[in-house]
Amino acid sequence: MKKRYLFSSLFALGIVLAGCSNNNSSVTSITSSISSNNSSATSAAVSSANSSATSAAISSSSAVGGSEKSTELYGTNKDGEVIKLENVNLLFKDNSKIPYINLDDGVKLMSALRSANLDDKKYNVKIEKKDGEVIISNEVGAKCVINKANQTLSYDDYDKFTSVVPDTQKPLSILTLKKNNKALKLVESTYTAGKALTIDLKPYSKLDIYQQGDKYYLPLSVFNSLLYNTGENCSLGYNSKELYLINGNNLVVSLGMIKAQSDFGEKFAKGFTDKTLSSEFQDYYYQSLCLDFNTNYGLKEKFTSFEDYLQIYKNNIINSDIKTVDKYTAAALTYLNDGHTALTEFSFMYEYGDNTVEAEIRNPISAERASSSEKFEALKKSKNIKEGLSYEGTTDTIFVSFDKFTNVDNDLLYLEETGDDLNLDDLSGLDNLPGLDFAGGISDVDASDTSVLFNKLYKEVTKEGSTVKNIVIDLTTNEGGASDGLVYALSTILGDVPIDLTNTVTGARNHQVFHADLNADKVIDAKDKGLIELGKNIYFVDSRYTFSSANAMSVIAKNTNANIVTLGDKTGGGPCAVRQNITTIGSMIASSSLTAISKLKNNKYVHIDDGVEADYKFLDANNQYVDENKLLDRQYIINNLNNWKKK
Repeated sequence: MKKRYLFSSLFALGIVLAGCSNNNSSVTSITSSISSNNSSATSAAVSSANSSATSAAISSSSAVGGSEKSTELYGTNKDGEVIKLENVNLLFKDNSKIPYINLDDGVKLMSALRSANLDDKKYNVKIEKKDGEVIISNEVGAKCVINKANQTLSYDDYDKFTSVVPDTQKPLSILTLKKNNKALKLVESTYTAGKALTIDLKPYSKLDIYQQGDKYYLPLSVFNSLLYNTGENCSLGYNSKELYLINGNNLVVSLGMIKAQSDFGEKFAKGFTDKTLSSEFQDYYYQSLCLDFNTNYGLKEKFTSFEDYLQIYKNNIINSDIKTVDKYTAAALTYLNDGHTALTEFSFMYEYGDNTVEAEIRNPISAERASSSEKFEALKKSKNIKEGLSYEGTTDTIFVSFDKFTNVDNDLLYLEETGDDLNLDDLSGLDNLPGLDFAGGISDVDASDTSVLFNKLYKEVTKEGSTVKNIVIDLTTNEGGASDGLVYALSTILGDVPIDLTNTVTGARNHQVFHADLNADKVIDAKDKGLIELGKNIYFVDSRYTFSSANAMSVIAKNTNANIVTLGDKTGGGPCAVRQNITTIGSMIASSSLTAISKLKNNKYVHIDDGVEADYKFLDANNQYVDENKLLDRQYIINNLNNWKKK
């Protein structure tokens, strides 16, 4: 396992990446992201879908204009172990190294991905060819028409076509509810289709729809961007030898602040033979990057076209030296300044070595934000503010502090309990409980698991004899995380959780309402009332570092119930689910996707990147700037709670 030192913790790069995670260690979305991934299920389903019939159909062949190559495909199981899947046909035009995927194999991979994500069902994405067109349709009848003559891909309903959640949840769902889920319930889901979408490949000379006889092909990067990696953070990486099913980022494992190549990542890296980029591959990389951001980047107000945006970096990104390509791509992404988007892994084509991005080519604004965030976290630690629950010397006010949202873990949430505290005997032998601290008292369970933390809060506040009237949720250093953890936490406060998601390009929208099993009795019913429904006073303490899912928590809570009071500072935004994608040179990019949490503003749904303003701003003595010491002063907050009422 080779160490790959994080240039992007992401502080060296100057971006805080919230809501994005390594799927071999923890599963998140973005939300970044805002959907859950399952490496083993995906890999197993790929293997199943590309069955013996696929293998029989795949053989090495050649023809004028290009030759097909039967290519091995690898993935990982639930333990992160490398497993071989079925072969896939790639085509290479004469004297070219650009891989094209046979769409007959492509739809099998699309079927496998859907089957992996949908309980107890097998889906067959259908392919039909006629009159120079390929028509791909999914299980709910949504279509993508690929027209070779026009070099276009047209979607009648892009969101319905690319959706990989059960149809009962509708497209643009914030999360996928599996049948074994007991903690969350979808109460309502109302989908409104957006406009039809056509993507024109003619501006991209290296990215064409190709036909050879009755077979149709797309460049692998186009298949990833427009058909495959559209909802589940799964993409196909090619190392000039083999294909790899990249699920989130299973190429690396996290060791504290250091990332290391996983065994899967090492195998992927070994296949690269070229250490410099040919002129053809330079153009292939650049055009693929532009197509992906023009199509899949959610905050389009930041540029008119990605080609225009990259102009000042173009001569360095179109370059034979891979390190130069990486560094200037990374630097360019910092100027989007959206907090989610970053080059998260340098190319696996070379040993890491020096992988920092020089300060003079980075965006100073994002660098300052990262630096000030680090300082604020250090200030919080110096004040001995611990994550978890605390009374701070009171009996009527309880503080909740946590720095990230984790996925709901049914096994942890439904551990057998004794009285009001977890029974230590029930935890023996479990080695996957990071950060549990049994120091005694209310902090028996810290914030390492969001659903456990909020279930503990709920039971503490609602138990017989409780005198708690005020709940103060400290999100000052929370930079996001898992969408299901967000929904559980919000339901603890609100009961029903209304969430609107929109596609920022097509305008499609899904209005959903969720409810959680708040008393952890494995039944979601009228007994599971939110704390504000029970008459408790709810306060959020926010900062400019309150980002992504944390930003969403404050915005949704405030928009849903005006009695909730926001304190401190305006939240830091971050409305979109996080999408991860492998590039043509084996680097990884995380970006703000098309799916954004939205709110109704002036009779129009807009994404929540503008955050929520504090009802009561904690200003310095001159009433000019936010006093960050006050954000962390629990006694100041306790002394003034009675003065801070809803606005």
